[in-house]
Amino acid sequence: MKLISKSGGKKDVSVREIAAEAGVNLALVSYYFDGKEGCLAELYRAKMVPSARERTDALRKLSAGAGVEAVLTEWLAPMLDLHDHWEFAERHVLMTFMQTYQPSLGGRLFCEIFDVPNSAFADAVLQRLPFLSRATVIWRLCALAGAAQIYRDEMYQNAMLTLSNRTCQAKDHREQFRQLIAFGVAGFSAGEPAAPARLAQKKRKLRPSLVSASGGGSS
Repeated sequence: MKLISKSGGKKDVSVREIAAEAGVNLALVSYYFDGKEGCLAELYRAKMVPSARERTDALRKLSAGAGVEAVLTEWLAPMLDLHDHWEFAERHVLMTFMQTYQPSLGGRLFCEIFDVPNSAFADAVLQRLPFLSRATVIWRLCALAGAAQIYRDEMYQNAMLTLSNRTCQAKDHREQFRQLIAFGVAGFSAGEPAAPARLAQKKRKLRPSLVSASGGGSS
């Protein structure tokens, strides 16, 4: 983690560097971790699993009377640095590193660790908004996650500053949280989206031929 943090996750590290930093023989990294990927996997689990478990437990312990806002709060707060600044910073750097240098491994580990809290989130939303399909909840969950993550991108941070005449600070995590909660509550509470326009057009095209086949006239 120390090696990855030095560059903010923007520079790859070698097995040789890891062994040197740890003060051990190069072969030990392969012996105990089966190479760099195994070492990175253990680091990723160590940093991400506690947060994922806490989020899952919090979502499952919500009272039946808690609303959608409470569900979103328990899910979003760990993503926006509201409780553990140091751990949050390390997790973000590690995710940046994995997405850049180990995307396949990072994708597998992300599913392994975060499918459980994300499923708990979907369950909690569906208990409160039973008119939604699970698929719609998943679509909206991913949209909200993307909205939260985009604040970490330097390009978008600068774009927000320029667009808002420097009034919207992407690093203001509490304001991010306030805006995303309102955005999320409104988004999840919306009904199922209408059928795609192309399907509606198809149905309209079929209607005259159906009338003709039945021997009726068209209006």
